[in-house]
Amino acid sequence: DSKIVTMKFLQITTLAILIALYLTSTTDAQRTLRRWYHIVNCPPQNVGIYRQLCPYLQNYYLMSPDRELLNELKAGLQTAFNRILHPVVYAPQNTMNFRKLQHCLMNFQVMINSYNDEAIRNYRSCNRRCYREVGEKFSRKIDQSGIGIANCLNGSQG
Repeated sequence: DSKIVTMKFLQITTLAILIALYLTSTTDAQRTLRRWYHIVNCPPQNVGIYRQLCPYLQNYYLMSPDRELLNELKAGLQTAFNRILHPVVYAPQNTMNFRKLQHCLMNFQVMINSYNDEAIRNYRSCNRRCYREVGEKFSRKIDQSGIGIANCLNGSQG
């Protein structure tokens, strides 16, 4: 009888521990943010300064708890990257200096982080149901930063 009681107790205890571990890991996963790199696409036919700049942009990252929000933020960031890459692609040959490009991009990750943090707070406050709205707001803000950087790049030619 005592062996049966002990076995039942161990089974129930083991089950309770497994359930507790599952619930804890699920909750932690919801709170955990993952850093996502290589947001910008770099076509293989890159030439000149674009060949240097595109991989440089791939070092920037986004933080997101899940792929739904990430996809929305990624779309906005790709638009900003396209704005940044445009003056580089269409600049007359040998008129872009990579050091000047780095200067224009100096605080870009800080801007991304600021808008990204705001997006995550808003996303969590709506219980993860408003990823499109949050993504659109992020996109508008980061696009404005992309315009500013593109203007800086246009001024850095020559």
